[in-house]
Amino acid sequence: MAQQVKSDFFRNIGILFTGTAISQLVTLLVSPLLTRLYTPEDFGVVASYLAITAILGIIVCGRIDHAILLERRDGSALRVFSLAACLAVLISFILTVVFTFGRAEIAIALKNEKLADWLIFVPGSVFLIGMTQALIHWFNREGKFKLISLSRVGQTSVTAFINVILGFWLPLQGGAMIIGALAGQSIAFILLVWPFLRGRVLLKIGLDQRNSIYLTKYRNFPLFTLPADLINSITMYLPIFILGVMFGPEVVGLYMLTQRVVVMPVSMLGSAIAEAYKKEFLSGRSNPEKCFILYKKTLLWSIATGLPALLLFYLIAPWLFLLVFGEEWNEAGRMAQILATLYFMKFLASPLSYVFYVQSKQKEDFVLHVIMLIMSVLGLLLPYFMFQSLEYVLMGYVSSISSIYLYYIIRAGFLSNLKPPVFFVG
Repeated sequence: MAQQVKSDFFRNIGILFTGTAISQLVTLLVSPLLTRLYTPEDFGVVASYLAITAILGIIVCGRIDHAILLERRDGSALRVFSLAACLAVLISFILTVVFTFGRAEIAIALKNEKLADWLIFVPGSVFLIGMTQALIHWFNREGKFKLISLSRVGQTSVTAFINVILGFWLPLQGGAMIIGALAGQSIAFILLVWPFLRGRVLLKIGLDQRNSIYLTKYRNFPLFTLPADLINSITMYLPIFILGVMFGPEVVGLYMLTQRVVVMPVSMLGSAIAEAYKKEFLSGRSNPEKCFILYKKTLLWSIATGLPALLLFYLIAPWLFLLVFGEEWNEAGRMAQILATLYFMKFLASPLSYVFYVQSKQKEDFVLHVIMLIMSVLGLLLPYFMFQSLEYVLMGYVSSISSIYLYYIIRAGFLSNLKPPVFFVG
């Protein structure tokens, strides 16, 4: 049994990692061209847009989409999906009203007035993000990891293509990259929704009595998981908003380049590991010994993969950014060097934290995310008011968040060795 778990686990990681690697390769190859087509300020515009849509993408399905994985019967899982889709439509409509009438004020508050005209596309992006994530959960449940990988490759490829074409031919500046991002999100959704709907009768979307049962059954997801994930997302993107207000959109653009070159590969690889980890953990959730073995294997594999890369990157980051992206982006290399430790800790903690869901520890997870948000705000603001230095601001942020990720790693080990509640075993 242990050998079979090991085989399935690494095969699933391999499938998802292949798609991740191809997607990231496309992003990395096109980045040196984009840094010559667009300025740091242009990158700052699209960074603020993507941060807003990512945060709102947490809300759009109420995190009910996570429950798709927990239903054993297809009919029940389909009703959970229908519920998530209904919430996505409703919340996207509300956002349309908000951004139609309030986008100018939002852009002024962020000190990024060039963003105003492009905020009208936020509701569409948010809807696509939410529905794509729900579809990923569905195909994860069915073990169709190749389809998930295909959608990721399609998204990054189309985004890169549109960004380059518009950068050459249309003077849209940062807006061109927003159009590219929206096109990529659309392709990812199409690649998943087509096989989902193919061969099925029209999916009924609505909050009828049977669907509302699942809203009650999985109420912990919108009550605790949603606020926790929302706080986590705000914490993740907080530097974009605060750095923009403190230092301007150009610094935000430099910060975004570190996200493209470092955070995206780390996050996508971590996401690939997490998808496989969820599947294997849920299949063995009634056996604490099996789950703890999976925890140790995942942690050790992540350390063996990430630590050498961290050390190498720390040594060569400034030189690498100067060589590949040009002198205008040299400061981004020094920023990436400071942030490298945080990226490594997040890479280790992200897949393992799923055990909080399975063990019904949403309340504890929520408290930890509140603490993380508070520490991130303090880590960013205190160094700024004390030193007025970008370097110290980034160091404060890294120290505060890394300590929370360390706790997550340790705590996940204890929770993995416990038998889940009957609710999740049945």
